[in-house]
Amino acid sequence: MEELALEAAIALLERGCGARISVCDLGGLSALCGALSLAHRIHAAPFCSMAKATVLGLDRCMRCKSVANRRAAAGVPFAGQCAFGLWEAACPVMVDGTLLGVVYAGNLRPEHLRPRAGTWSDAMRIAWAALPSAAEHGAAAADAAAMAAELLAIRAAQQAREPVSPPSMHPAVRLLLQYANHGYAQPLTLTRLARLVHMDAKYLGRLFRAQVGESFSARLNAIRLAHARELLMRSNDTVLEIALACGFANVSYFNRLYRAAYGTRPNDGRGARG
Repeated sequence: MEELALEAAIALLERGCGARISVCDLGGLSALCGALSLAHRIHAAPFCSMAKATVLGLDRCMRCKSVANRRAAAGVPFAGQCAFGLWEAACPVMVDGTLLGVVYAGNLRPEHLRPRAGTWSDAMRIAWAALPSAAEHGAAAADAAAMAAELLAIRAAQQAREPVSPPSMHPAVRLLLQYANHGYAQPLTLTRLARLVHMDAKYLGRLFRAQVGESFSARLNAIRLAHARELLMRSNDTVLEIALACGFANVSYFNRLYRAAYGTRPNDGRGARG
């Protein structure tokens, strides 16, 4: 089965169970996961994206995922709640007793859990209320995770017997680029993402620079600046609002980078609105 067919199969399983499915590569699924969309490699539903928009939220999510990945080493499917209370099923991908990765099916809302007052924004509460019910979709999600894990295990075993050309870009580098392009507003750092792919941050940084031609932070800032420039041209938001929306925590730092990249100040040409 080709990688494109794998993406389509996972999307079909998602529609059938009502849950969000993602595949966490633990080193044995790189050849298969390299072409999967970002949505099928991380939990990218609206609630999760908002929950991970802060440093604290992103760290909580990644610590929780790291614990779940270690638990998967037992090779037995399990289910539970993530750091933010979402229900999800986890199914290890095993070939000949070796753990290659984990399939997660979740982003489901437990019926008994209610957000505490003052802890979430109104947007997060709305996104939470729109999530599918774990009581209604949990069993189907667990089955979907098991089917996706079996599909991955079969394909991984087949690839192990076939001559495979080395990919042009390391899957971890490709994943970092996907994060930068789609999650630029989040507080991303190479150290946090290195934990996600279970690699040493310094080694991953050297690998990224060798294959992309610049550091991860330089590429991330370039992407953020490009989005900020577009917002400056078409919106009336202040410079501070735009800087924060594009992932810059410090407006002075944003101003310096913007001027270095484009030779002008952010407000030049749009009036004194920021």
